[in-house]
Amino acid sequence: MYYTQIVLNPAHRNTIQMLNDVYKQHRFIMSGFKKYSTQKLGRVLYRMEIPDDGRLAAIVQSVVPPTYEPDLAHSRAIIAIDTKEVLFAGKSEPVFNDGMAYRFRLRANTVVTRDGKRIGLIHEKALRDWFERRAVGMGVSLHGYDVIDEGYIRGNKDGKEIMFKIARYEGVLMVRDREKFTETFINGFSHAKGFGCGLISLARVQ
Repeated sequence: MYYTQIVLNPAHRNTIQMLNDVYKQHRFIMSGFKKYSTQKLGRVLYRMEIPDDGRLAAIVQSVVPPTYEPDLAHSRAIIAIDTKEVLFAGKSEPVFNDGMAYRFRLRANTVVTRDGKRIGLIHEKALRDWFERRAVGMGVSLHGYDVIDEGYIRGNKDGKEIMFKIARYEGVLMVRDREKFTETFINGFSHAKGFGCGLISLARVQ
């Protein structure tokens, strides 16, 4: 598994355009994977973040390392790109065991389907109920977490507006079904995984 941090210049016009258009964001992230076939590429997940140093960065998770073109990598919109391979018990594929506890961070597309339409959830209770129901499906139990409603992200794809309701979840989880959790961790959580949602970041609780 590979993790890439792309530190961006928040004042550059290309960065501002990406922040205002989630489809441009998606195209920027995927530009680093052009050399791979769809079969070899697997799922690419990412999240826009503000690290501890206050800079703006895209965090990318992939099963293959990205290769950004030199002109893109040296543009003024990008301050730095750092890719690292992370091994799990000496293996490239994630290895989890039942009972393992982790601090987690997740940005999710918080929607429900009613009458064939996806409707974004707003109220905190609805956001918590939604997440707790899905935690069972991804093979974990929750041991305290915060939820931050981040509103909507929008973009323009082929002349049509796209829009996603999102919320951020942070707290502690424990693995209860390692097979379910491994699948979710690799492939992403819920919807809008190509648009900055679904990446689960973990730090082991000692």
